[in-house]
Amino acid sequence: MKDALIKIRSIQINEEDKDETEIITEGRYELKGSVCELRYDETEATGYEGSVTSVKAEHGKWLRMIRAGAANAELFIEVGRKNYCHYATPYGDMVMGVLAKSVNADVNEDGGRINAEYIIDVNSILLGNFSIDIDIKPR
Repeated sequence: MKDALIKIRSIQINEEDKDETEIITEGRYELKGSVCELRYDETEATGYEGSVTSVKAEHGKWLRMIRAGAANAELFIEVGRKNYCHYATPYGDMVMGVLAKSVNADVNEDGGRINAEYIIDVNSILLGNFSIDIDIKPR
């Protein structure tokens, strides 16, 4: 894996408001065929200090984000298919339905970008429309 500067911007839009979050962190990434994988340590700024997040994506197909450690979560976004993901919080566990609108991964040895747009529901109640943009710059 190569060292990289990783910028993650997430947006959540629901009926009432729009929430944007952006973090910049150091991590590592690599390409395995058509799949890009990156990893980074969560910090106090994200609220998940003590956890490691792994993101894998294949252009036009899927994105999988796994957080393990002090906080555990898994998000699997797949184009054309609704998936159910487990999300553990200090307040309890949830099962979320996730349906992708799009997954784009344009990453090479010089870095690149991953983007996904998706919808999440909890107990069949719409939580909102989400997007995540990840910029990867080798160090």
